[in-house]
Amino acid sequence: VGRPTLYDASHCALARELYQGGATDVEVADALEVTPRTLLKWRVRYPEFKAAAVLGKFDGDERVMHAFYHRAVGYFYDKEEIHIIDGKVVRVPVREHIPPDPRAAFNWLKNRRSSEFKDRHEFSGADGQPIDMRVTFVKPGD
Repeated sequence: VGRPTLYDASHCALARELYQGGATDVEVADALEVTPRTLLKWRVRYPEFKAAAVLGKFDGDERVMHAFYHRAVGYFYDKEEIHIIDGKVVRVPVREHIPPDPRAAFNWLKNRRSSEFKDRHEFSGADGQPIDMRVTFVKPGD
């Protein structure tokens, strides 16, 4: 009863691909020409669509985690440089090194080993004693 659904099983593959690429629910809804509310309804009603969304988001998160890890520890990659030597084009394979990024490493450790690595903002008074907090009320005109 009501309008027929716009859902088609082929939407699963597109949704998963979009989520893998980091798309939001709004972006996936736009691509499928439906509202974000419709996406939520499809996840409840069609288990295969829910699985595609969950797996797509998980795959995308895994790619980011993998890339973030490599940024934190540094990595090598192969590239090709093109030089002109004696009027001839020469392709030279080169191995490039990207050094570790200390901020990425700290963020990784802060999230993975939060008991050992966390941003701590501690304040203390003189000689490490607690801060003396006194509140004074002044009447207007005094």
